[in-house]
Amino acid sequence: MASQPYDDHVFYVETYGVIEKLTSKFRETLCGLEPCAQGHNCQHICVNSGDSYNCKCRPGYILNLDKKTCSRSDPCARGNDCQHICINSDDSYTCKCRVGYVLNVDQKTCSRSDPCAHGHDCQHTCVNSDDSYICKCRVGYVLNPDKKTCSRSDTCPQGHDCQHVCFSTGDSYMCKCKMGYILNPDQKTCSRLDLCAKGHDCQHICVHSDDSYVCECHVGYVLNADQKTCSRSSSDACAKGHDCQHICVNSGNSYICKCRVGYVLNVDQKTCSRSDACAQGHDCQHVCINNGVSYTCKCREGYVLNTDQKTCSRKNFTFLSTYIFKPRFSVMRN
Repeated sequence: MASQPYDDHVFYVETYGVIEKLTSKFRETLCGLEPCAQGHNCQHICVNSGDSYNCKCRPGYILNLDKKTCSRSDPCARGNDCQHICINSDDSYTCKCRVGYVLNVDQKTCSRSDPCAHGHDCQHTCVNSDDSYICKCRVGYVLNPDKKTCSRSDTCPQGHDCQHVCFSTGDSYMCKCKMGYILNPDQKTCSRLDLCAKGHDCQHICVHSDDSYVCECHVGYVLNADQKTCSRSSSDACAKGHDCQHICVNSGNSYICKCRVGYVLNVDQKTCSRSDACAQGHDCQHVCINNGVSYTCKCREGYVLNTDQKTCSRKNFTFLSTYIFKPRFSVMRN
């Protein structure tokens, strides 16, 4: 090469190839230009390397075989140790878990999540359900429309066969009877209570009266102040004359009228009328029929009386097909 100053020199070259080499040398020596600055085919980044250059890719990409263009890298495809899901993240990856699981501290493995343990607003019981939870109530309660709080269940409106009163007990129910009745062994129907039959402390006669009883005395005796014991009457008012239609009973120095069984005393306290046993209370399911001093139960059409003589069941009908044949007549004509 010539010495400085170069402007004072004239160079003679024989071929174009020599000119190209000479020009390149002049650029390096005189201009100090970088190869990347002179133009390159790198898709992303050009890196000077001596008198040449190399292509590189931005993070998250890898250099293709042509050493110029770039493609997005897939770290997950190159191999990962995620238990559930691998997510590409630039030139690396992160692990995630499927719904209902949480990532462990190793950032790779997964454990089933416990939404109930993270806090809930269930009044009674929290039950995990995939990635969420549901509320449930203890026995004897039902879940309210808010799906969180609970109210005591009322099983009676859901259908029951109590004759008198249905009483809710937790998740079930029990039958009770109105005053003056007792529950039958079937635990559903009721019968009128006879307190006199159960035991009483009347000295002479016990008379059933709705949900209680009263004591009475034999003829010739009067009821004492304790309303239980009897003392012989000092006077027989009935023997002196009375206007009782049926029975005269001495009471102290006077008397009272009573009626025979199957009758009731009228408001005049003297005469008697046949009693209406059905009106006094009965436990017939369908129809009550007065029968002298008592009553009998009957069923409506299509039903039959059960063995308890009180309740009714639908009757089973057997249909018989009847074939009717019409007579045929032949008429002979001449």
